[in-house]
Amino acid sequence: MDVAILCPIPAEYNAIRAHLEHPREEQKEGQYYTVGAFRGGCQRYRIVLRETGSRNNEVALAAERAIRQYQPKIIILAGIAGGVKDVVVGDVVVGTQAYGYEAGKSTDAGFSSRPNVLPYSRELIELAKVVERSGAWRQRLPTHTSPLPKVYFGPIASGDQVVASTRSEAYRTIKAHYNDTLALEMES
Repeated sequence: MDVAILCPIPAEYNAIRAHLEHPREEQKEGQYYTVGAFRGGCQRYRIVLRETGSRNNEVALAAERAIRQYQPKIIILAGIAGGVKDVVVGDVVVGTQAYGYEAGKSTDAGFSSRPNVLPYSRELIELAKVVERSGAWRQRLPTHTSPLPKVYFGPIASGDQVVASTRSEAYRTIKAHYNDTLALEMES
């Protein structure tokens, strides 16, 4: 298998599945996967796709199982995240690293972060930059997409809570300790 793509929620899974060639369902050890292919340029990639659930532990378990059962060369977590800074709905953020923003110590004096930084594959980030510059990915967008999405490269902050307000304690922590964050999510 070339690529395993994990999607935490149905909307994300359905968006990816719509781009697969010849998708079929496959069961392994009681888990259901969608297997298909994706054509990019002159290459064809074998894809295994799984909806995982939206908690960190669910995604971690799904990743472990996908790796054990399919031995993919690449594993991708694809999904919807909350934008920070100039990122708006519809834009694409390619994560260059993940911050575990809840890692730290809470004392009477406040929160002291103990960054849990996970770097991503340099090779895949460079490939994503090539694809972004080519503009070919825009051909896959639904017609009449306006405005056209922008692509950003930078850190993504991940934790176990949905950060639904810019006035929340979690958001203030992220801005104070991880202020270069471009997106927030809760699955990686």
